[in-house]
Amino acid sequence: MTLATHIVIAGAITRPIAGAHPALLFLVALASHFLADVIPHWDYDVRSIPDEHKKSPDEIRFNFSDSIFWKDVSRFGIDAAIGFGILLFFMWPESWPALLKVFLISAGSVLPDFLKGVYFTRKAEFLKPIQRFHDYI
Repeated sequence: MTLATHIVIAGAITRPIAGAHPALLFLVALASHFLADVIPHWDYDVRSIPDEHKKSPDEIRFNFSDSIFWKDVSRFGIDAAIGFGILLFFMWPESWPALLKVFLISAGSVLPDFLKGVYFTRKAEFLKPIQRFHDYI
């Protein structure tokens, strides 16, 4: 699922409780990511991962000097920016605290995918349980 989709879904789910504590909005947005991932969907291709490694994620090694890697990173950034822009359009914040809430909703909704990237680029073993849960969902 695209990052923009996760952000918009989290915005829709948190809209009725927009006045709640920012931490609650973040946690609800985080949970919405996993709920949305239960729905069958497509993910766009990460071109910087060779096809032979896509079946065995533990063998993924990223080449940070490769232009394809940075094109993928740019695509992810544009995707997230589009989602954040849509969320800003529908939940236009009237104050700095409200803008913080919109940012936390966006961040919470894409955090699992961000951590997936950290896990695969840095082989951060402490993230393995989160990654297993994310893959399970």
